[in-house]
Amino acid sequence: MDPDKASDYEEVKKLLFYEFKLSLAALLEKFNLLQRNADETYTLYGNRLMSVLTYYNIISITERQKLTNN
Repeated sequence: MDPDKASDYEEVKKLLFYEFKLSLAALLEKFNLLQRNADETYTLYGNRLMSVLTYYNIISITERQKLTNN
């Protein structure tokens, strides 16, 4: 990664998504399979759900942009 881009959160996030090859299907499955742990508060559980959903939305937007740019 270019050192100039290393301090840009969005660029680092894109690189990580690319490197780990997170697909929409994998994120959707993860979201659907998440369950609250017995020692977890509903707030923490909700945060985990929102985190996966946010990543799902980011990837879907990126995929749509790729389709419209081609």
